[in-house]
Amino acid sequence: MKTSRKASFWVISSVLATQAYVYKYY
Repeated sequence: MKTSRKASFWVISSVLATQAYVYKYY
């Protein structure tokens, strides 16, 4: 359960980071 939560957190973080990167450069 703890690992799943961590994985979800990483996925969300990656998506947000990618969006921020895209917005910054486009």
